[in-house]
Amino acid sequence: MTHVPFAAIYWRLFFIQAFWNYPRMLGVGFLFALHPVARFIYPDLSRRIEFLKRHVGYFNAQPYCASLAVGYILRRETDMASSGEASSIEICEVLKTKEDLCGMLGLVGDQIFWQLLKPETAALAMIAALLTALAAGEFGIGAALVGAVSLLLIFNPLHLWMRWWGLRTGFQAGDSLPEVLASGIIPTLRRRLAQSGVYIALALTLTAFTFARSHFGAVGWSTFSLGFASMIIMQKARTSIHTTLVVVALISLIPILLHLD
Repeated sequence: MTHVPFAAIYWRLFFIQAFWNYPRMLGVGFLFALHPVARFIYPDLSRRIEFLKRHVGYFNAQPYCASLAVGYILRRETDMASSGEASSIEICEVLKTKEDLCGMLGLVGDQIFWQLLKPETAALAMIAALLTALAAGEFGIGAALVGAVSLLLIFNPLHLWMRWWGLRTGFQAGDSLPEVLASGIIPTLRRRLAQSGVYIALALTLTAFTFARSHFGAVGWSTFSLGFASMIIMQKARTSIHTTLVVVALISLIPILLHLD
């Protein structure tokens, strides 16, 4: 384990989507991440070629969580290489587990990063920008920069950690990886993000309401209230998200059209 080049694989995980294509999705990027260990695991050229061939096929998952599958394959291939010639049954089992991980890691990753973390960090960044604007008395470039920097500082640490933690955890867990995903830190992280989302949404609503009332006066906060109420009503009516966003955006233009400061 001490000889496994985790740092080299971790660096390559940032490019796992660079080779994306329709037939294999992340498959080529998956092999690119594994490539540094090919010569280490299989010094024999023929076995190394077989290793590369069997992992250049289809693979798809949330790109940050794909590191868990990379770590798992690294562990299984290392074990098979150390035990001698792997049987076709062992190879089929490894590839079958790799295929099963696609759906599991795709679902978990989409929920954590796209459905929860991404909108929550965007909301926190907007809160930071609006608070800066309230302190400055106007929404200028300073507030916009605070929002952009806040977004990067909040979102990036978790996905950087996930790539490294996933790689090491997938390697250490081996065949017990599905159990680790079902009962370990992943469900706890998903639950905590879901719980915090309610409070972040409330904080964003209060901050935006305060900004609208301070910057646009009575018409501003009235327009904000109308837009917020419209969004709730349209969500309950199961209106499409695109239609909802267009309506809310048009309502938010009312103060500007009235030339309010």
